[in-house]
Amino acid sequence: MSDSFFTDAELDNLRKISKEEIGELIEELKGESGAAGAAANAWAEAAHRKFHKITGSAGVAGLVEIGELAAEAESLSDPENGPPDKSAFIRIHKIVGSIERLLKA
Repeated sequence: MSDSFFTDAELDNLRKISKEEIGELIEELKGESGAAGAAANAWAEAAHRKFHKITGSAGVAGLVEIGELAAEAESLSDPENGPPDKSAFIRIHKIVGSIERLLKA
């Protein structure tokens, strides 16, 4: 009995679709930048939603490392914590680069 709900072919297709979606979200995140003041809250909220989508897509597709990185960035960008400070923003930027590299691997 398989450990996966999906067949190998379905899982391959799901991974392909997930990688495409994650790639699009990463491109959007790269095109945006952190902002100061009230704009920082709006940026954090939008980034948080995108990282949440990446976390979910990666989890369903079995892309564990991407999912873990996205979950960290999701936490760092959580608007309930206020806008990310400089160190959090730097870490988020590094996570975006790491996810991008994993997608290309």
